[in-house]
Amino acid sequence: MAIGSDKRLITALAVIRDLDIEDDILLRQLEEGIGFLPNLKLRLLTQKDREAYEKNNPHYKMDDYNEKTPIIELRDTTLNEVIADPFNHIDLTILALKLLNPGNPYIDGKYATPSEELVPYQDWTPIGKIYGQQYTWNMGYSLHSKDVGKLQDLVKKLSQVDFTREQWYAIACERFDQSFHNRLPPDRVIDYCIAFEALFMRGEYPKDRLSMGQTIGIGCSMLLGNNNEEREVIAANLEQIFALRNKVVHGKAFNYSEPDYEKRVSIEDYLRKSIVKLMPS
Repeated sequence: MAIGSDKRLITALAVIRDLDIEDDILLRQLEEGIGFLPNLKLRLLTQKDREAYEKNNPHYKMDDYNEKTPIIELRDTTLNEVIADPFNHIDLTILALKLLNPGNPYIDGKYATPSEELVPYQDWTPIGKIYGQQYTWNMGYSLHSKDVGKLQDLVKKLSQVDFTREQWYAIACERFDQSFHNRLPPDRVIDYCIAFEALFMRGEYPKDRLSMGQTIGIGCSMLLGNNNEEREVIAANLEQIFALRNKVVHGKAFNYSEPDYEKRVSIEDYLRKSIVKLMPS
C-alpha cells in the first residue's frame, strides 16, 4: 500500500454492517454526524464519499451500501496509522459499540480518500472485508438515540487507556472482540475464559484449593452482583463455563445442546460489564 514517502492527510472511513438505527432522532443525528473525539465521527455514508472512493479506486464499487449505511470517519491521519495499530480509534469505536449493547456490529471494510483534492497520491488500495463473511450466531445490533451519550463517553475513556502498559486489559479486549468473529462455538468459550482470566487473574494462578472457575466466579460475582442471590448465580454460571472450557481444551467433543453452553449469553454479558467496570483510569 504505497502512498509515497511523506505523510499525507486523508480521511479514513470504516463501514459498519447490520447496525439498526432504532429511532428517527438518531437518524437525524447521524446525518449531521455524531462526534466522539476531535478527529472521529459516526455518520452516514454520503454520495460524496462514494464518488471520492470510486474515483480513487476505479476497480471497486460501493453498490452494497445504501444511504443509511453507518460509517466511522477518522480525519487527518495517515493510512499507516489507520491499519497498523490494533487499537486505533476506528477499532476502539467498534469495541465501544460491542461493550455498550449486546449484538454484533462489525467493520465490513476500511478505505481512505485524500482530505484535500490538491494532494496527489498513488497506488491506493482498499483494505477489504476485515472479518470476511457475515457473522450469524449473534443477534443484530441496535443503537438508539439514548445510547449516544454513553457511547461518546465510552469511546473517550477507551482512547485514554494505555493498552501497551495495561496488557492484561488489552488481552481481555482482544479476546472479547475476537469472540464476535465468524468462529466455532468452542473457540468463543475459550475466548471468554481467557478474557476473564486476564481481567481477574492477570497471569496469576488461584490460591488455596479453588479452581480457576471458582476463583473468577467469586471475583466477578462480587463485582457485578447486587445481592447474594445474584452473586450465587453469577459464580455458578462462570464455574460451569470454565468446566466446559476444560472439556474443550482436553479434546472432548463439543455438545452444542449442553446446558452450560446455553449460558453463553449471560457469560458474554458478564464479560462486557466486567471490561467496562475494570477499565484502567
